Amino acid sequence: MRVTVALMIAAVFSILAIKYSENSLGTGRLTASPTEVALG
Repeated sequence: MRVTVALMIAAVFSILAIKYSENSLGTGRLTASPTEVALG
C-alpha cells in the first residue's frame, strides 16, 4: 500500500517538474495534452 502511494506521489511530482521546467523555458503550455507532455 505504501509503495503504491509513494509511486503516485512520485508521478505527480515528476509531472509538475516537467510542467515547471517547460514553463521556465517559455515553451510549455498549461493546456498541453497528456500525449504532448509525454512526447515532450
